[in-house]
Amino acid sequence: MPIDTAKSTGHRSIRFRTLDDALTEARRLAAADAAGTLVRTGNWTLGQIFSHVASFMNFAYDGYPPELKPPPWILRAMLKLMKRRFLNGKLPRGYKIPKLPGGTSGVLDLPTDQALRFLESAIARLAAAPPTVPNPVFGRLSHDEWTVLHLRHMELHFGYVDARTGEPA
Repeated sequence: MPIDTAKSTGHRSIRFRTLDDALTEARRLAAADAAGTLVRTGNWTLGQIFSHVASFMNFAYDGYPPELKPPPWILRAMLKLMKRRFLNGKLPRGYKIPKLPGGTSGVLDLPTDQALRFLESAIARLAAAPPTVPNPVFGRLSHDEWTVLHLRHMELHFGYVDARTGEPA
């Protein structure tokens, strides 16, 4: 039975200041997964988490899949007014995109090591150059805004996993 991730207990509150901070944490989590000491408080494997956040980074360069349509203009206008809140605060837990199977996109069932390489590549791409495709909700963003938005996205999803010491997960 799936966990209601909006209400799950054990979600870590983490904050990344840089892409290197997020990459360091991703590698720590991958090592814990390989050691069998990863603890999950959500529904996805670590490979699914890494592939999801990497996919969304790449969508900002390669285009969003057709199922990720921009929300209605009135909702987009309201959300644009809240952009600073999303960039400076935390992304909401448990949100599902309406009318989309599974509530999101870009969740690939990859082994952790393969998903980590995918994430490393996406982070390197984001570090090197600003995305070129407008965000479906916020429109055009600066390179710094894109980076911060992806950091908040990684905080949200990485918060559902952590390393346990001394015993297998």
